[in-house]
Amino acid sequence: MVENLELFHKTMLFCVNTVAQKACVAALTGYQKSVHEMVAEYDWRKKFLYGALKGIQKIFTFPCEGAFLSPVLNLNLSAGKRWIILLKNRY
Repeated sequence: MVENLELFHKTMLFCVNTVAQKACVAALTGYQKSVHEMVAEYDWRKKFLYGALKGIQKIFTFPCEGAFLSPVLNLNLSAGKRWIILLKNRY
């Protein structure tokens, strides 16, 4: 009985359930327009931040080739307010 409980416990901890597996397949094979739009948005943000940082004297930077994380540009503003300012400048 202990072996069966151990197997059940391992299965619950390490195996992804069927619903989650089907959801992943649907996400990867389904409608992709919104994914492409978000990738384009992240690319724009990456280029925007690179250009902004490149324009600051005594800051040396280079273009990001992979994933990027937005730096905290102003500690007095929340992340949401920083993105509002960024988007206002864009549109």
